[in-house]
Amino acid sequence: MNKIIVQATKICVILTLAAVMAAVFLGKSNYILGVVSGSLWMGVNIYFTAKILSIATLKEDRSKLWVSIMVKFPLLYLVLLFILVSKDISKAGVLIGITMPIVSAFVSKMTFKPL
Repeated sequence: MNKIIVQATKICVILTLAAVMAAVFLGKSNYILGVVSGSLWMGVNIYFTAKILSIATLKEDRSKLWVSIMVKFPLLYLVLLFILVSKDISKAGVLIGITMPIVSAFVSKMTFKPL
């Protein structure tokens, strides 16, 4: 499972860099901020979701579960609110950035060949 996550992260970084380079070529600096912040936000969101599910299903230490929940829901979504309210960050860029980790996860799952 960890190899799939590493492959998805690599694909996500490549897609994000391609979108940033396209925004630089078009001269849209607010799109750059949107793509990078959306991609980072979604990557952290997926990380905490996987961590919460892992702790809950594997019956690990419950204190870690509550810490992850407290970071994910109030803090992470407050950051998203700040990103969406900011006038310097393109909302379309954020949407593009949020879809990058999702697309890369599907692509890596479809193309992953275990040894």
